[in-house]
Amino acid sequence: MTPADSQSDGRIRIRPFQAADAPGVYAAVQESLADVTPWLPDLNADLSVDAIAAWIASHRVRAAAGEQYQFAIVDAHNDSFLGGCGLTHITECCISC
Repeated sequence: MTPADSQSDGRIRIRPFQAADAPGVYAAVQESLADVTPWLPDLNADLSVDAIAAWIASHRVRAAAGEQYQFAIVDAHNDSFLGGCGLTHITECCISC
């Protein structure tokens, strides 16, 4: 990873997702099912750590294609998973996402 791949304020860091993030993402999804499922139907009780790992693995290809950019939000000191953010549904015609 290069310095351009992540940003930090000294407390939190935003960086590309890594395979090791899959269990943390899974735990966050399970904790938030009631809140997120109505808005993000793919995040449901049937989701597995393996499915999340496959989603993370797809990020480099999608970023290289300019389709989406996904990032993990982690503790800057111990790299523990705190959350995620991303830019998705990027359209060139409207320059929006």
